[in-house]
Amino acid sequence: MKGVTDHLLSIACTLSDGELAHARRQAELVLDLHLVVLHDLQLSEDHDLRVRRELKLLGRDLLHEVPAHGSVTAGAERFDRLASFGERFSARLFAAALEKSGVPAVPVTSSDFVLTCDTFRDAQPHLEQTKQRGRDVLLPLLEAGVVSVVTGFIGATPDGRITTLGRNSSDFSGAIIAHVVDADELVIWTDVDGIYTANPNESAEARLLHELSYDEAHALAASARKFSTRKCFLSPPNRNGRLGPQYLQSAGAGHTDWFAASTGASCYCSYGKSSARRCRLSSQSQNGGDGNMQSKQSASSTEVRVENAGAP
Repeated sequence: MKGVTDHLLSIACTLSDGELAHARRQAELVLDLHLVVLHDLQLSEDHDLRVRRELKLLGRDLLHEVPAHGSVTAGAERFDRLASFGERFSARLFAAALEKSGVPAVPVTSSDFVLTCDTFRDAQPHLEQTKQRGRDVLLPLLEAGVVSVVTGFIGATPDGRITTLGRNSSDFSGAIIAHVVDADELVIWTDVDGIYTANPNESAEARLLHELSYDEAHALAASARKFSTRKCFLSPPNRNGRLGPQYLQSAGAGHTDWFAASTGASCYCSYGKSSARRCRLSSQSQNGGDGNMQSKQSASSTEVRVENAGAP
């Protein structure tokens, strides 16, 4: 659902300009877009009615944020509330698609357990409190064999106000979920092939990396080098020797990207629309020298996948 978040943010800007009627029409189009996708899924009658009811209730909440008349203050808090609707719509549709294919799945809104500060549009998570709350939500589903389709990008303050973690934070959201469930693996699917030694669009000598130590990742992050269309910033093992979901901020390329490592001995980043190319992120390199989320559990491991199909 590429462009939905941008569209929602443009609605917030339109509200700021006082063009309430136009903003209202644009919000109605967002609901209509997702209802069209629901129709295309061709669910059973009962399943379609259930998901359609959920989407319309969510659409009612969206339209409540965009009144047709009156006075509206479109501050950072309202921007975050509006921006959150894209993930909340798409999680319901993605869970419905999984159920149609025979995979038990439920949508989970991350604001129900991702606790953040109140810096709207760039909120920082309170990781340990998030982990405690998130395990109560996600572990029973994993134990029951149900895939949790978790919204990325959004959280909430302790008093329940919606926040966002900043643009391009879906991968960071995936790492938070991996931390919450003590995942063995974090897999990120996106629209580039992986981490390169240089920008492949600019250098014929760029090489795709298959293994990268955390020390090397830190060195590359410090150089502000750009890999294809993304940069990866990873934390070193913490005092317990585990890879925590701490993060570094990019100062390069004129914008901020957030990435993080999952807990566990190693994590993997898989890139590409149709392939499973992986860069293994380990505590040691080979030379001795460094998106909607799905959570699922097998008999021996837990995996978190981040699907970046036009996500923030």
